[in-house]
Amino acid sequence: MSDIDEDEPPREIKLVKVEGTYGTYRVEEKMKPSDVVALVCFVIILIIVYFS
Repeated sequence: MSDIDEDEPPREIKLVKVEGTYGTYRVEEKMKPSDVVALVCFVIILIIVYFS
């Protein structure tokens, strides 16, 4: 069986070369809009809980 869900698109990543090295790259993941919405909702909930 495959570990990859067929409905889910592959992650979007960006390779950034590390300065001063030879052949070393850092992987930066791009956040999907749905991930950003979930993160904002989570932060708002934390702020409400903290101040109440």
